[in-house]
Amino acid sequence: MSDASNVHADGLARRALDIHAKLLTMQIVPPGTEADFTNRLSAEYGWSSTRAERVYGEYLRFLALASTTPSMVVPSDDIDRVWHLHLLHTRHYWQVLCPTILDTDLHHEPSLSSAEDAGRHRDAYLETLRRYEATFGQTPPVAIWPRPCVVNAAPRFPLARRSAILALNPISPLLVICLILAIGLASQGLAALAMGIVVSAVALLALTLFVSHLEQNPARPKNRQNDGGSSCGTTSCSSSGNDDASHGHGCSGSHACGSSCGSSCSGGCGGGGD
Repeated sequence: MSDASNVHADGLARRALDIHAKLLTMQIVPPGTEADFTNRLSAEYGWSSTRAERVYGEYLRFLALASTTPSMVVPSDDIDRVWHLHLLHTRHYWQVLCPTILDTDLHHEPSLSSAEDAGRHRDAYLETLRRYEATFGQTPPVAIWPRPCVVNAAPRFPLARRSAILALNPISPLLVICLILAIGLASQGLAALAMGIVVSAVALLALTLFVSHLEQNPARPKNRQNDGGSSCGTTSCSSSGNDDASHGHGCSGSHACGSSCGSSCSGGCGGGGD
């Protein structure tokens, strides 16, 4: 990176930190109301008060990055939930946050449900994690900013076929001996004894494959929901003067990335009243 690029990046980081300092004093819900904003988060999403405060704190950091980064930035799903609730407070969002704190309009836009868009969001999410660390000097907390995983290449053989091949290797010589012995006995008129050997060999083969199947497919405990981070963000945002500020995916789920990155935000973007 050139010296000019370093200076530019340092300038953006300083501006993000300045905006973050202002955000820390922000009050979305007017003082004296029955429930503050983090209590509303707890009620809306079933979070503990501690988790609601932590996610809200990370949301403020996301706002600082989104309003100063000249490229796509991507929040996690939990941070996006905070963003959705904030957007419902339209007066504060559009009359206080954007003009007086961020000094730019930060829009929430739906992303496209396509493989290409999913890859774009995932790359942007990884870049957001790097921008976070460069700006705030610390690693984003995994419980709120889940890390995308790398999908491993498919094995050459399906798992079931591969486990069967591995199971047959140790007993192959024994099966060959049994077959030769059975043929020899049958040629001498000892058909019943030959049949017994064949049946025993088949039983041994079936038992070996069954044990191999159990070893490859152990009983799995049922998934338990917890109060940790969710998988990934799925909508997008953009600020005036920036390219995109889009949100995408960290991961936790079935295969390596959990779910595809990028589905549309519900209920439109920026809608709703106070």
